[in-house]
Amino acid sequence: MLSPFVVAPQTSEAVPLCDTSNSNCWWYVRAQQDFPTASQIGAYAKINQPKPTVQNNDDHSLAEIVIAARPTPDSLFAIELGWVVAPDLFSGSKDPHLFVLATAGEQNQSCWGDHWGDGDSTKCGWVQVSQKYFPNSDQTVVAPLDSTEQYGIAYSNGNWWINYRNEWIGYFRGDYWNNDFSRFTSAQWFGEVESHAGVNGDCTAMGNGKLGSQQGSAAIEDMGVINGDGTHVPADANKITVSDPSYYDMGSVTGHSFTYGGLGKC
Repeated sequence: MLSPFVVAPQTSEAVPLCDTSNSNCWWYVRAQQDFPTASQIGAYAKINQPKPTVQNNDDHSLAEIVIAARPTPDSLFAIELGWVVAPDLFSGSKDPHLFVLATAGEQNQSCWGDHWGDGDSTKCGWVQVSQKYFPNSDQTVVAPLDSTEQYGIAYSNGNWWINYRNEWIGYFRGDYWNNDFSRFTSAQWFGEVESHAGVNGDCTAMGNGKLGSQQGSAAIEDMGVINGDGTHVPADANKITVSDPSYYDMGSVTGHSFTYGGLGKC
């Protein structure tokens, strides 16, 4: 599953974020924008869709958008949308797959990957609409590879809708959060690698494998948010996290776009 630390403190230290055993670790290249007044109802971006190499089947590499709010210090409401290479979750496939994930208090381990919700996605709050794109399914390998596609999340009529390639493919029901989640206080756009090789990591690639500071690296572009009145504005994501720039780094940062990636310890 994704890191349980979706809304982590902002750091620039050359260390990954690890579980208590230091065996399962996450590396981030992330841009974040916070909204103290919690008036935003959507976030979006154009995200490049490469096919990063994943060294071990229980590793993953992804790029995503996250919106989040903390109704209490110990509770997290969040929605994640992006693509992921995660062989253990997609029948051994090393292709990038479309995924979504909703968190209501705590992340549900059965709510992403193929056969999510134990075959019943409504357990995870999801209502499928599209007849073409099925997130968290072996059916939806993102295509075409290396293209840059539109991803978006927006609150409308009591539910959180998901947009992929300019199609509203489905939504998370508002009652999944007891109708208490209609605005967010944080939006994040990032690349992430999870490795079970401990703090030294492995050779799982982020993005297309090129460092974000190198020409031709993967990009997240046209980042924006939707205000409560429905206006769309460019993001100003000025909180930056690069877990270990010797493994993965960031370039061309504007507040509403950046390049990212790397080859891990290789």
